[in-house]
Amino acid sequence: GATFGATQYSEVTIHTLAANSYVTPVVRGQTGASSGYQLENAGPTGSSYTNFQILAQIAGSNHTFGPKTQIKLQVGDVIRLQVVTGSDGFPVLSAYQNGYLILQVEDYKNYFTTGYPGINIYTTTLVNAMVSAWDGGNVPISYLSGAGHAIMF
Repeated sequence: GATFGATQYSEVTIHTLAANSYVTPVVRGQTGASSGYQLENAGPTGSSYTNFQILAQIAGSNHTFGPKTQIKLQVGDVIRLQVVTGSDGFPVLSAYQNGYLILQVEDYKNYFTTGYPGINIYTTTLVNAMVSAWDGGNVPISYLSGAGHAIMF
């Protein structure tokens, strides 16, 4: 088994997403329970807009925090959820669509301090929600200093 630090990411590439289905990246997921930080998004792809929100799922029950926005998901979109521990000790969660930051929230309740990256898929018919790729792991963060500034990548 792989080990993961508290700083991690999960990303999916959308293949198919029909109405009333979702494909959700998960970070700091918990074993043996339907728990972890998730990025809520629902289908269908194409003409309909979807709600996009970061939440904590605890034993299958959603606890929302932060803003909700709308995006248009397309087949081939890469959706990423990333978590790092902020300088104040609370998790900072960032949601991306195709490399662009869409949402960022801080969890002042500190629901999860450790866990695993993963994916949560819901659909009533298997072919209605599929991914063509999934990736997850530790987030490599480095700091370079010089000339009075720092660069994070």
